[in-house]
Amino acid sequence: MKFDNISLLVPYKPDGSYRQKNWEWIKKRHEILMPGVEICIGDSTTQPYSRAQSINSAAKKATREIFIIADADLVFDIKELEKAIELLDKYYFVLPFSKLVKMTEGKTEKLLTDNFAIKTDDIDIEGCKIADKTGCMSPGAMTGGMCIIKRETFENIGGYDERIKGWGGEDNIFFISIRYMYGLENMVRTESTIWHLFHRYSTNYKSEELRNKNIDLIKSMYGSEESILNSIIENKKNNFY
Repeated sequence: MKFDNISLLVPYKPDGSYRQKNWEWIKKRHEILMPGVEICIGDSTTQPYSRAQSINSAAKKATREIFIIADADLVFDIKELEKAIELLDKYYFVLPFSKLVKMTEGKTEKLLTDNFAIKTDDIDIEGCKIADKTGCMSPGAMTGGMCIIKRETFENIGGYDERIKGWGGEDNIFFISIRYMYGLENMVRTESTIWHLFHRYSTNYKSEELRNKNIDLIKSMYGSEESILNSIIENKKNNFY
């Protein structure tokens, strides 16, 4: 498959430690296994870091018509990804995974010494936890980390809601907005697996204060068409128009 019509949007902030080592390895893997893909790294100018703003920043840099949004600490199977991309012929939004392998620190360090093009079947996951959301299509049911969407769809909903600060919740609102605009029947989840590399979390990203503010914002979206529509309108105005 050719990747010359695909932009890979990566929210990322170097930390001089785990995240940076992970991304340096994963970026080389992408370049080898997805020749021609446009890698767009997003910026966040807020404190604390805003993943939503970083994704929107990457989208503004992108020049292609299909977006793969993938966190900088995720490994995925390219053949499975190719099949997921083809689903955009039928659906507006694709979650290209159901299972998430949470790599331990030791298994992550081991992987980073392996060949960049290692087959995912050969990744050592002994002792790693696996989250499984097979068949689940609802906000909060592991809808973050990675998705596939056309540029037109992304821009129609205004991208990600930058009112979400820190870490967590931006994917919920993104999912809710797409469901509102296009209907759940036009969204799909595959049964594939992705691998999340170990890193330590900044306490700023997941502080209790930020978490509560984000939760309140997400709750305001559930069951409220007016709140969803207002969010989409504001996002489009702020991010793309």
